[in-house]
Amino acid sequence: MKLTTLLTTTAMAVALFAGAAVAQTTPTAPTAAAPKMTDTKPMTKMKKMKAPKTAVSAKPRSAISIACSADADAKNLKGKPRKTFRKSCMADKAKMEKMGMPKKM
Repeated sequence: MKLTTLLTTTAMAVALFAGAAVAQTTPTAPTAAAPKMTDTKPMTKMKKMKAPKTAVSAKPRSAISIACSADADAKNLKGKPRKTFRKSCMADKAKMEKMGMPKKM
């Protein structure tokens, strides 16, 4: 019984320390060029890659949009209330502009 316990403990310790030793090895630089691919079959079922979204919008912002954003900032609105406020503000200002009324920005 003592021999099997000793062997089991030793085997567990070796497995534990061997994993740590392998994980801490430094990678070596490749010395030879990578082999060329010889497979000339076309790849099938490829997923389409999407371009990353950019932070800059494609269209410049209108004066109405900028004014409504400034109004929302003045009221310290965030999240959904800000979104609904801007939507109604822009609709109201667009109606006023169509009617030919002076803008209140």
